[in-house]
Amino acid sequence: MKTPSKTNGKGSNFAISREVGGRHYNKLKIQPIEFITANNLDFIDGNIVKYAVRQKQGESDNERYDKIIHYCELAKIFKHFLVGLPIYGF
Repeated sequence: MKTPSKTNGKGSNFAISREVGGRHYNKLKIQPIEFITANNLDFIDGNIVKYAVRQKQGESDNERYDKIIHYCELAKIFKHFLVGLPIYGF
């Protein structure tokens, strides 16, 4: 999958170069959304990547690691224990 360029060819910014509500992604060399879509990650794995590479202002390392652990726990539940249950459609 091709990743979008940061401009549309006319010099104006594309949505990928804009960030709403913070600056924790624009400083990265590659934004999580680019990595997640290029690697076809699902929602839960995408969130693990997102939380691993960003740190919001005022957020401690422990808070960030707790978010990552929480999504890893969710992945174990939803991807392994609930597989095949009709209410989840896996």
